[in-house]
Amino acid sequence: DDFELSQTFEHQFLDEILNYHDLVPGAFQILEYLAEKGYILHILSNGFQEVTHRKCELSGIKNYFKTITSADEINIRKPHPEVYEYALNKANAKTEESMMIGDDWIADVEGGKSFGLEVVFFDVFNDNFEAEGVKVIKKLDELKTFL
Repeated sequence: DDFELSQTFEHQFLDEILNYHDLVPGAFQILEYLAEKGYILHILSNGFQEVTHRKCELSGIKNYFKTITSADEINIRKPHPEVYEYALNKANAKTEESMMIGDDWIADVEGGKSFGLEVVFFDVFNDNFEAEGVKVIKKLDELKTFL
């Protein structure tokens, strides 16, 4: 019920979250591999637009991606289909030529699959979820087995 306190918390959170931009092992190597193979890469995040862009800059991966889309651009979050449609339109990409690679089962896997995308679940937290038609990887370099 304290608006001033909530604003203080929000600003401190947004400043603090930018300190956490470490990448998972193998991130640069797989981005280089995919770029060399000619894949056009995009980011679709449920994070705040400003934070997502800054984290990509600070971690050094921004230049690997043609577009960076944050759900708050249209105020709709994954897994809602509208955000996938928006991101694909922004990327000038086709559903049948695209693949969603994500680490959140509901937002990325269920959302992407229900939208009609091919989906890869990056099981970085060892959730061990499985579903028909969903590829599962534990390490990013496993993408090389099918991309």
